[in-house]
This record gives sequence, C-alpha cells and structure tokens, in this order.
Amino acid sequence: MVWDFDQLNLAIKKEASSISDKKDLEVFRIKYLGKKGLVSEMFSSLAKCTKEEKPSLGKNVNLFRQNISQLIEAKKDEVESEEKESSFDLIDVGLPGVSRSVGHRHILTQTIEEICSLFKNLGFCVQESPEVETEFYNFTALNIPEDHPSRDGFDTFYLKER
Repeated sequence: MVWDFDQLNLAIKKEASSISDKKDLEVFRIKYLGKKGLVSEMFSSLAKCTKEEKPSLGKNVNLFRQNISQLIEAKKDEVESEEKESSFDLIDVGLPGVSRSVGHRHILTQTIEEICSLFKNLGFCVQESPEVETEFYNFTALNIPEDHPSRDGFDTFYLKER
C-alpha cells in the first residue's frame, strides 16, 4: 500500500489548525496516534509490503509519526497558552483585593463582652479594676483602723509587690 505523505501532512496541518481546546487535541491525537489510529494502521500494513518497499516506507511512516507528534506538541503548547491568557482576562485588576481575616476573639472574651452588654442594657455601668487590690485601697482609704478585725491575717492575703 502506498501513501502520499505530502498530501497527508497537508491534510493533518489543515485539520490541526481548527483545534481550539484540549478535548479537540486529544481526539486528534487518538485519531492519528492511537491504537486504532492512522499511524498504527500504516505500521500494521507494512507487514504486507514487499522487502524492497519496507525500508523506505517504514522510514516515511516514522517521519510521518514524528511530524504528527511535533505538531501535537506545538498545538498543545499553543492551546495551553491560549487557555492561560483567557484565564487572565477573567481577572479584573481594577477591583480591590481580598483582605485577609486577622483572626477572631477568644471564646471567653466573647462571653465577657456579651455579659457586659447584657448588664449595660439593664442600666448597669461596667467598671474596670485590678484583680488584686493593695492594702491601702482595701483598708486605709476606707478609714479602717489598724486594729480592726477585717485586717486580721487570716481574712486577708498579703502579696509581695514586684
């Protein structure tokens, strides 16, 4: 069987020019390089050729296969670059960027804030103060004498100042 490789190359290049996405490219590849593709048929028909035709025909079939492979690779790069460029068109650089969240409040802080807002709604006022008061604010500022029972060591904890 004799093929006109120049005519086949022209037909394949014409068909490859109409490929626009990866799906079409895969169909094209299977059609020519797949198990039941044109190149496989050419190689299987080489067994039916005479010994004189086999070397030149085999060489031409191999060149044809290499041309198709190169064409597919080139088209694959072209399709991928087109898809990449089209994905860039979807991004509007004029829009503000997405801000990252900085975290969230601790669950105890959230609970304290909810309780404070509840009491504020009831008319109470929230006051901040240290957790441990000094002896001055607990007793002396309230005019409690030095020998008063509330200043007894069993009822009061004295902490060393740092």
